[in-house]
Amino acid sequence: MVMNTGDIGYSNNKGKVYASRDILYSVISLAVNEVKGVASIMTARKTVAKKPGDGVKVNFLNNGVEIVVYVKVHYNVSVPEIASRIQESIKNGIASMLDVKVKKIDVNVVGVEFLGVNGGAQLAGAKGN
Repeated sequence: MVMNTGDIGYSNNKGKVYASRDILYSVISLAVNEVKGVASIMTARKTVAKKPGDGVKVNFLNNGVEIVVYVKVHYNVSVPEIASRIQESIKNGIASMLDVKVKKIDVNVVGVEFLGVNGGAQLAGAKGN
């Protein structure tokens, strides 16, 4: 069950449990960053996310949550494959830590990170030397 305040709440045989929405954002961010091929979580404005809630949108419904994440991936990864792995990682992370039903997970790939000749990162569209 999700509370109107954005806190996540559920009952078990010992009582009620509530968790703040920040915990959900942290679980999502950790799950995304565990996926090989993800360069970083990005904001919708295509800047690098600085804290767990950045680059993650959660729509709290009465019977679960809908999640939107924005990511930059490494060059030479399959976008459909990595998106599927991100969805699975988020779903598993939430299932293992919180009793929340995930209704939908949208993954938006907003950039590609290339490794330069000297090992430095270059953004897609950046001109080389």
